[in-house]
Amino acid sequence: MKGQRNTEFAILPCGSVASNTGVIVTLATLEVVKSGKAVALSFPALIHEVKRQLKLAESFKHLIVVDGCKNKCAKKLAEHLRLMYEAYLNLADLEIKKLGPFSSNEYGEEDVKLVKKVLLDIIEEIEWFGALHPLSGRNTPISSFHRSLPALLSDFTLAIPVCC
Repeated sequence: MKGQRNTEFAILPCGSVASNTGVIVTLATLEVVKSGKAVALSFPALIHEVKRQLKLAESFKHLIVVDGCKNKCAKKLAEHLRLMYEAYLNLADLEIKKLGPFSSNEYGEEDVKLVKKVLLDIIEEIEWFGALHPLSGRNTPISSFHRSLPALLSDFTLAIPVCC
């Protein structure tokens, strides 16, 4: 359904297309949007505090903020607007290096695939547990080396009571 919201997840990407990491964030976000798992919020509309867009951003149950570099533009915007976000991902934490301005064409498809996978893993974990992890509150940065659900579950020993 064109233009219809069918998810509880929104991604606020930095969306810069002036550098390789901004392009990676943008392309990975678009791939997640294509999967139907999330929608993308408009950075320009939010930075201009368009009321309709602010209300829309506040309406999502789960918000994921994604930055391409240490400047943290999307995170700063979310915090300025007092948007509550469930997860934060910065490509610098994934050791994807920003190559500087005007490096838009200098990105690898493997980096786009990695960021897409991390975003989908975050969404899956939130769907599974109802939150990113039991001890995290909203606006808590996560380790960008996001662990898969099986790895997370392997850390816990489940005590299953035996009945009768």
